[in-house]
Amino acid sequence: MRVVGAARDRSGMIVLITATTMASLIPLAVGDATDTLFGSIALATAGGTLFGTIGAMWVLPLMLMPLTRPRFHFRLPKFRIPKIPAPFRKRS
Repeated sequence: MRVVGAARDRSGMIVLITATTMASLIPLAVGDATDTLFGSIALATAGGTLFGTIGAMWVLPLMLMPLTRPRFHFRLPKFRIPKIPAPFRKRS
């Protein structure tokens, strides 16, 4: 659930940056024709920003969630260290 919490914490900033970027690109993309240089660059940047936002907010957390869930509990087997007997003493 750490992935969901991290996505929730950062979602406000991602939406804010995306909104301001789109607000600055939409007049340039709409005002110029898409066959002009600035219009096509603005349209491509706006599309990349939207798809990047969707990827950062939905696709990436959904891909990371299975990696953070433990599927099984790995336990080490109990291992006893054998006692080493005292060395044999020579009897005289």
